[in-house]
Amino acid sequence: MKPLTVFQHNFAAAENLIRLYDLLSEPTTHSDKAQAVIEAVRGSLDIPEGERVFSFYNDRLFLLAREAAQVSDTFFHEHNLASLLRQAVVAACSAIDAYFNDKFRENVMTVLLTKKRYAPKALRDLVMTFDDYLSLESWADSHQRLQQILEKNLERKTLSNANGITEMTAILGIKDFWQQVGRECGEKPSNLQRRIDEIAARRNDIVHRADRPKEHQEANGSGLQAISRAWVNLRVQTVKAVVLAAEKVIDEEMKSLREHAEDAGEG
Repeated sequence: MKPLTVFQHNFAAAENLIRLYDLLSEPTTHSDKAQAVIEAVRGSLDIPEGERVFSFYNDRLFLLAREAAQVSDTFFHEHNLASLLRQAVVAACSAIDAYFNDKFRENVMTVLLTKKRYAPKALRDLVMTFDDYLSLESWADSHQRLQQILEKNLERKTLSNANGITEMTAILGIKDFWQQVGRECGEKPSNLQRRIDEIAARRNDIVHRADRPKEHQEANGSGLQAISRAWVNLRVQTVKAVVLAAEKVIDEEMKSLREHAEDAGEG
């Protein structure tokens, strides 16, 4: 699959987690009409009179759970639902990291083979060990081996933050990447970079520190950093906007490279 298609599949998890959060938020207080629905369901499913039934409803959802589901009144408390937002952060960062890794893999040999000795400095500066060099002669497809060596240089980079993305696009020879992305998104490049860095940093807090607050931050009722739907959604949508813009910027640059190479070959 193409990098953008893979991204869209991975990114859908982040958006679906936010939708699930919306679906389960703001329960409505009990009413006589709701109680009538509960009793009707009891009768329809032959639920014994003594069995406890948990109900949750708002203007978007009516949910009933039998006792065996082990759902309590606090199950849909905001502190629990906030876990959905945290997982949306992780999913969005995983999606953008995978996208830029895949995009590098898709295009790095195009840059190298079309520009050769005139390849971008960032590409020419990538490290190759002596063993890597010797291995090129033993592989039937030296280009495939060279691509593996180049990809190995990205293993130590995080491509879900602005600096990592800048380094990767510089290797592909994309000039003024963030300025181009900013024009495509209709936003200041610095705002896009800041939000990408913020969601990447929060992902690290969630994954590596269980989202515990730092010294200067207040803890919520669960002893974790506070998190809001608005904060998460803005940055998740920024991830989507940056990737869609990057797809256009990178593809146009690669198309131009190939066309120039073809013109030079004909000349």
